[in-house]
Amino acid sequence: MNYTLAFLTRPKNGLSLEEFYAHYTDVHRPLAEKLPGLVAYRQTRILKEGYRGEDAIDYAAYSEDTFETEEAAAASWKSPEAEGTAPGFVDSLI
Repeated sequence: MNYTLAFLTRPKNGLSLEEFYAHYTDVHRPLAEKLPGLVAYRQTRILKEGYRGEDAIDYAAYSEDTFETEEAAAASWKSPEAEGTAPGFVDSLI
């Protein structure tokens, strides 16, 4: 049975939604896809019309990282490939 981590994210203060999505797609995705043990990766943008900005509880994106086991997921976050996957563009991550 696989182990999936789900993340809701929003842009760091001062980063436009367009800048966030560009980084999310062009920088973050290639890094995330190199995580050791990753068997599936999914990114979903939340519709711009549904995103209400800094003061709302809305999030701009949803992603899923799927690994074969919980242990594989834990090991991947300690790998060199995990460095730089979120800092600099994410304000809130749950």
